[in-house]
Amino acid sequence: MKTSIRWGVSVAVAVFLYTRPNPLWLLIYTIGIITLLAREFDR
Repeated sequence: MKTSIRWGVSVAVAVFLYTRPNPLWLLIYTIGIITLLAREFDR
């Protein structure tokens, strides 16, 4: 499961760098990553 999370983060970072989104998207990405990490630690 950790490998898929690493892939997800890598893809998110790649898309972030490619599209150079506004701070709103950065906030959404951060919340999404925190949610994934929290879900992993919950297990």
